[in-house]
Amino acid sequence: MNYEPYLFNFSDNRLFYGFNGVSVDKTISNLVVFTPVDGDEIYNLALVDIEDGRLTDQSISNNQDIPVVLATVAAYLPHSSTFTTISSVSDRYSQVSP
Repeated sequence: MNYEPYLFNFSDNRLFYGFNGVSVDKTISNLVVFTPVDGDEIYNLALVDIEDGRLTDQSISNNQDIPVVLATVAAYLPHSSTFTTISSVSDRYSQVSP
């Protein structure tokens, strides 16, 4: 990807990180959450908006910044000491080490 990611802050355990998506019209607070599935070997990644202090994955922002949001999600992964191997959903049963 050739997009500059948004600046982000992550939690001490590195299972959460937040950033602001910015467009001409508005700024949206986003949070990426990693939740362990099947013990600590597989993690679910959720990208949510923070609206009125609540997390939601039902928002339609039309912020026109999807490439930058995805670049931000991808930029975080090297900063995470939680994951030593990243696998795709289709590769769910491959060896993944926390």
